[in-house]
Amino acid sequence: IEGVLINESWVRKVVSDYFGTHDKKIAQDKFYFVANMESFIKNSNAAPQTKKGFQVILNRFIAFEKKKKKKYRIREVNVNFRKDFVKWAQTIPYKSGVINKSLKTYKQVLDEALIDGCRVDPNYKNLTKTNLKSNVYHYHLTPEQRDEVRDYRGLHEETRKLWLVGLHTGVRVGELMEIAKQPIVINNEIEYFTEKTNEKGYIPIHNDIKEILYDLKPMSSVVFNRNIKLISEDMGWNWKRQGSIKGKGKDGKGVDGIYPFHMLITSKICRRSYITIRYENNENSLGEIRRATGHNSD
Repeated sequence: IEGVLINESWVRKVVSDYFGTHDKKIAQDKFYFVANMESFIKNSNAAPQTKKGFQVILNRFIAFEKKKKKKYRIREVNVNFRKDFVKWAQTIPYKSGVINKSLKTYKQVLDEALIDGCRVDPNYKNLTKTNLKSNVYHYHLTPEQRDEVRDYRGLHEETRKLWLVGLHTGVRVGELMEIAKQPIVINNEIEYFTEKTNEKGYIPIHNDIKEILYDLKPMSSVVFNRNIKLISEDMGWNWKRQGSIKGKGKDGKGVDGIYPFHMLITSKICRRSYITIRYENNENSLGEIRRATGHNSD
């Protein structure tokens, strides 16, 4: 432009004028991806644990920028970025599931950026299209195995009670411990608040948990996960399954392998068992399961 000095101040002013603000931080939010994702996390209504996960994924992006010695603009987070990011992530090495989840989150941030009027690459939705296959292992109990938990008497009785309630409600471990503190029962349903959205969920009280619902003692998720493994081992759940155990690998990363089933048991089996058993046995429709578990879609 004739007669105009093109420098950093000029660029900042043009960006600020374009977005209708002269606040430097807001201008950066509209221009650079990292600043935009920081605002995305700050303004998110997600649960603290989910926000913590977002921050980990953002830190991964920052580490990539540091390696590339480049500060990415929002519109530069595109398919070319994806190729470079995947190549870098595989050298760390991150598992395919971690890479795919990161890209999915970056696309989620771009979805919001587009709504906010930021300039994004026209093909940014292709960000998640990779050929990476994730080794994700999902396990659930059968109705018979759930009944084994009900009838078991031996190690860690307080944990067994919590586990049985978890299997009959499908709540996350944090939600389970909140229920244990003070169960809220309305019209023979347990009312609780979901961790991710803080919305109310309502779960019919199963006969197997009526007598123990008001006799629960909360504990940390670490203790709960440790104890349900010990209970599973004591019940003889030693058959071998393909899976991954966190903390076994370098820097705490999971290691795929063949393990006794009891070693693969975590609190997530409550939710997966509840949904699978009820749906496969036609105990509830998808809509009823969604209402109980607090999901917004089937």
